[in-house]
Amino acid sequence: MIPNKIKVGIPRALLYYKYYPFWKRFLEGLGYEVVTSEKTTQKILQSGIRHSIDESCLPVKVFCGHVLNLIDKGVDYLFIPRIESVERRHFVCTKFLGLPDIVRNSIGKVPPILSTNIDFNRRFLYQSMFSAGWKLTKNPIRIHTAYWQAKKKQQDFEEMLELSRTPKEVIELIETGQSEKLESKGDLNIALIGHSYNIYDDFINLGVIKKLQGLGVNVFTTEMVPQKASLKVASKVSGDLYWTYGKEILGASLYFVEKGIDGIIFIISFPCGPDSLTVEYAIRQIKGQVPTLSLVIDEHQAEAGIITRLESFIDLVKMRKRK
Repeated sequence: MIPNKIKVGIPRALLYYKYYPFWKRFLEGLGYEVVTSEKTTQKILQSGIRHSIDESCLPVKVFCGHVLNLIDKGVDYLFIPRIESVERRHFVCTKFLGLPDIVRNSIGKVPPILSTNIDFNRRFLYQSMFSAGWKLTKNPIRIHTAYWQAKKKQQDFEEMLELSRTPKEVIELIETGQSEKLESKGDLNIALIGHSYNIYDDFINLGVIKKLQGLGVNVFTTEMVPQKASLKVASKVSGDLYWTYGKEILGASLYFVEKGIDGIIFIISFPCGPDSLTVEYAIRQIKGQVPTLSLVIDEHQAEAGIITRLESFIDLVKMRKRK
C-alpha cells in the first residue's frame, strides 16, 4: 500500500476546472494525498511569467506559476497529463500535449511528473488512466476500482453543471461542502463564453462574473450547456471544426442564442490564435441576433478598462431590449 504521506500536486490552472473531480478521485483511490495549488495571485502570476518564454499564452504562464506554488508546498509528485485528444478525430490545443515538457524546460528542477498520454484517437480513457495508475501501483484491481469511482465522480460533477452551477461552485462543494451559488439577480441574461481557465480564474479575468452580477446580470457560462448539445449546434454551421474546445465555444454561443439570451461576452487570452479565429467566426454567425463583446485578457490588463467596457455593453443590451 502506498503511504498516505506521499503528496501529488494538481495545479489550479488550465483544465483543472474541467477534470479536477476525476483526477482527484482517481489519485485518492490509489492511496495518494491530493494537494492543489492556491488560487491565482499576483505572486503566482509573476513567478509564472518569469519562468515562461514571452510567446507563451497567459494560461500557460499562470500554469507555471501554480506549479511553482506546489513545489513550495513540498509535493512529492506533480500530476500533469499529456492530452492530445478528448474526442475521436479531433484534437485540443498543442499546449496540452506539450505541457509536461514545457514545465520541465521552463522551470528546471521539478518533482517527478506523473503524466499519461490521453488520446482518444488511439486508446480509450480507461487504457490511458490504467497506464498512469500502473506507474503508481502494480495492483490492477486497485487501479480498476479507482478509475470507475473517478468516472462516477466526474459524471456527478457534469450533471451538477447542467443545473446552472459553475465548475468553481461544484469544486468548492467537493472540497469544503459549501459554495456560494451563482444566483439570478437581474432582468438581463448574459452568456459568458470562453475556456474554463479564463472564465473561472477571478484573478486573471479581474472578477468579471462578480462585476456582471453587480450590474444586475444573470450570468450563464459555457459549462452550463451539455457538451453533446453544444457540439451538435456547432456542427450545423462549422462542419467539423478541428479543435474540440473551440467547438464547445462556438456551440455554446449559438446554443444560448437559440435559447433567447440577451447578450454574449467572449473572453479570450492573449495571444491565442485559434480562439481569435473561433470567436470571430462565432460573432459572424451571431451578427444581428444579439449584442456581443470580446474581452482579451493578458498580464497587463487594467481593471478600469474592463469595468468601462462591461458597463457600456450592459447599457447597450438594456437599450436594445427596451426597443
